[in-house]
Amino acid sequence: MKVEKLRNNQDQLINYLETNNYSKRYISKFKSIVNSLLNEIDVTHINSYDEIFRIYFSNSPSAVIYRQNKGVLGAIEYFDLYGLFPDGKRRTRIGKKDYHKILSKDFASIIDFYLKQEPIKGKKPTTVNGEHISGITFFIALQEQGIFELKKVTEKAVIDIFIDSTGNFLKSCSYKKNIKAVFKCCISSFPDDCKRVLSYLPILRECRKNIEYLTSFECEKLKKVLNSDAGVISKRDKAIGLLIFYTGLRCCDIVSLKLEDIDWEKDLIYINQQKTEVPFTLPLTPTVGNAIYEYLVYDRPKINLSEVFLTLNFPTRKLDSGSLYGVSLRLMNASKIREGSTHQKGFHLFRHHLATALLENNVPRPVISKTLGHSSPNSLNTYLYADFVHLKECSLSLEHFPLDWKVTYE
Repeated sequence: MKVEKLRNNQDQLINYLETNNYSKRYISKFKSIVNSLLNEIDVTHINSYDEIFRIYFSNSPSAVIYRQNKGVLGAIEYFDLYGLFPDGKRRTRIGKKDYHKILSKDFASIIDFYLKQEPIKGKKPTTVNGEHISGITFFIALQEQGIFELKKVTEKAVIDIFIDSTGNFLKSCSYKKNIKAVFKCCISSFPDDCKRVLSYLPILRECRKNIEYLTSFECEKLKKVLNSDAGVISKRDKAIGLLIFYTGLRCCDIVSLKLEDIDWEKDLIYINQQKTEVPFTLPLTPTVGNAIYEYLVYDRPKINLSEVFLTLNFPTRKLDSGSLYGVSLRLMNASKIREGSTHQKGFHLFRHHLATALLENNVPRPVISKTLGHSSPNSLNTYLYADFVHLKECSLSLEHFPLDWKVTYE
């Protein structure tokens, strides 16, 4: 692999990043990866950027580091091969595997058929993407057992993918649902084999962990930071935090919110929910409205983009849902809450808080479901386990159950 062009022009790349106000951390990552790349190529025989990624970056201990490395390496590849500078929009194909090169012809035909049929039915692209990736990993697991044809798939081979020799589950209910969706779609083309594999899928008990929630103490500290004018967080982060805290909107709906979705005359916000695709209207309260207004007037970059919330660093672009985790993290750090590494820190906690607060104040369930934008009333069930006010009403008094004095006093 020839990298003389990168070696000779690396200073030009770094200078472009510095001139266009990229963050120091981002520039440092570019420098580090360019240096590592050039050093490794000097002593090894590497033929492509994809091979570099697979060997040196795909084993990153953190999923966040994995994604960052892939994005930076992809930007370096575009600069080296095509002379294109990073622009924040171009997406690398590094690390994306062509399943036709990985799967047998028989298994690849299943994925081909699924990808052709499901979009026609109106299934969302994100759902199709998730299900077909699960299908690919399922077939890879079969191939690792020496099975390369659908007709040779055995019940034991399928069970071994889901359950280990000690009886522990290796895969989740969601993974099973994805596999089931792939094979149900393909029944019309491969009826006998698909029905047979579907019958092999094990019965998994669907369970959900108890949701984490914000305590009243944490809420007070959050509100103190959110309502402060001391500038401990940016105007953008303050507006996002207040909007989610008081409305419980999903992150995907926050980043998709457009300027024309806010009716300042009627004090309303119009949302077309990304998850359910159901239109939704929310009141724009003074607290939230003032925060958004201040951000738009004093902090938002003057650029022709319709989305309300934009990135702080160059290149200026709309936020994505993953970016909001950083906003949530900064807000919690400023509030000095949830500082332990095991605590959940994403904005979904705010959604949990709104749901449980409404439940505790006896707001009818249909009203809560509508407020949260749920398409099914059953979606509210998980929040009931954190409704401590009403759970305590179900407790039994100990006065009818005399205790031994040792239990009482020791």
